[in-house]
Amino acid sequence: MKKLKGVHGTTESRAKKIKQDGFKCSRGRAGKGVYFWTGYKARDLGICWYRQCLAKKKYDSDQSKRCALIWGILHIEPENFLDLENSEVRERLHKLIDKKGVNDPRELPSLYDWFIKITELQSKYKIKILHVRLAPPGNCPEYNIRIFGAPDCLVVRDVSCIRIKECEVI
Repeated sequence: MKKLKGVHGTTESRAKKIKQDGFKCSRGRAGKGVYFWTGYKARDLGICWYRQCLAKKKYDSDQSKRCALIWGILHIEPENFLDLENSEVRERLHKLIDKKGVNDPRELPSLYDWFIKITELQSKYKIKILHVRLAPPGNCPEYNIRIFGAPDCLVVRDVSCIRIKECEVI
């Protein structure tokens, strides 16, 4: 079993609800799931994600809008993990995008979900976590994309894989 680590940025109110009721998958840039930044700059990326959502007024109804970082340990069997940065997997995804003639980035989440469904059917394994590199949240001076490239993100499609290690309120 693999153990992966990541951080999820949100508000204090939402973090309390997550600790109480667990995570819920939602639609993101790489399809449905719960998104965790990983790697050296994960904490900074979690904070930037929080700031981006705050600026877009996504937290307006939250009682406490303070930043909260949920540090998670993600448990996964290797056959349930899909690395979208693997060159062979990436090539299959690129071919699918070309075949579908996708030009609008808003179509990508559905395309990722469809690609994962095809992969599951072919492999006979359920994909519970995928690794993908995504653009950092907007206005994130703490992360230099020109130097580091796109940061690593883990998309958890099966929330039973998540163990909350810590919740840090900033």
